Amino acid sequence: MSNLIITILAIAMGAIVTVAGAFYAGNAFLASFYKAQATQLVNYMGTYAQAANVWAQRNGGILPEPQNNIPVNAATTAYFSKANLDSFLVPRFLQASGAPSKMQLMTYLWDEAGGMMQSPVVLGLLGPSDLNICNAIEMMRTGTWPSSLRTFSFTAAGMNAGICGNFGCELNDGSLASAATFPYMVYYRVHGKPNTSHADVDPKTCT
Repeated sequence: MSNLIITILAIAMGAIVTVAGAFYAGNAFLASFYKAQATQLVNYMGTYAQAANVWAQRNGGILPEPQNNIPVNAATTAYFSKANLDSFLVPRFLQASGAPSKMQLMTYLWDEAGGMMQSPVVLGLLGPSDLNICNAIEMMRTGTWPSSLRTFSFTAAGMNAGICGNFGCELNDGSLASAATFPYMVYYRVHGKPNTSHADVDPKTCT
């Protein structure tokens, strides 16, 4: 009888260990899955940021300026669409490639007027189901999984005070696109010398 009880307990404990292992392995798989998608997005946007800098090196050190239609007419004031970017970066400075499947929309933003934004960023918009990808991008930036996300917003003090580090992901406040359709916004800072008296701000931590 005692041997039967021990056998039953052993089977039960084995089942618990198996379930626990599957649970933790599943979580590890999901974390790896989201990190892989996050890395793909960041790397893709980074290639455009790097290509814009190479373009600037070949053009007197001046970065592409959508607000001044340099080198092409901007789709909207202060924004270059992906098609705008491809028109002068591909194929000389960048190989043609399709955007990652999770990238709903990508744009190059620089609104230097009034000192609101000291250097350009490449922005990518994500859909409502992509919270964990946004979190994974923030973990890549900070080293820890965020308990909450910052909110992307235009401020008179300088938008780059919120766009900290080289890349990251924030909540979309709706100032650039519908927050309901695109609740998450990935950014990759281009860096470069501004064309006005404003300094290029690159805080390592957010304030």
